[in-house]
Amino acid sequence: ERVEEYLPALRPRLQPSGRPLAGLPTVLISGQTGAIGPVALDVLGHEVRLVATPRWRWEFGDGADLLTTEPGQPWPAASLTHVFATTGPVAVAVTTRWTATFTVDGFGPLDVPPPDVTQTATVPVDVAEGRAHLVR
Repeated sequence: ERVEEYLPALRPRLQPSGRPLAGLPTVLISGQTGAIGPVALDVLGHEVRLVATPRWRWEFGDGADLLTTEPGQPWPAASLTHVFATTGPVAVAVTTRWTATFTVDGFGPLDVPPPDVTQTATVPVDVAEGRAHLVR
């Protein structure tokens, strides 16, 4: 069996959706959870238990990036944010890198050797300028 079958899909989104405003926090959400497992597998009659742990790397298209073990949560939790300094279109890319450990018949844990499993997705963003409006 392939490990990738047990990993949640990477479905990033930003809040506010549509057009975040320059100078204000944009909430980052990977659409994934934390560690997976242990997942029990039968490999040639041996019980193998696998635990996969993710890390996320966000690249914001403005020269900034963020490496985190937090998947990001929607508002009001807003556990991950980024502030875009300028307006205009950017491509926000996120890569999940999964590392894993396993036990065989209770022996271990042992590190799963490289290469790590990665998932990558991109969200196109058009950062807008926030404008004040006077109200009577």
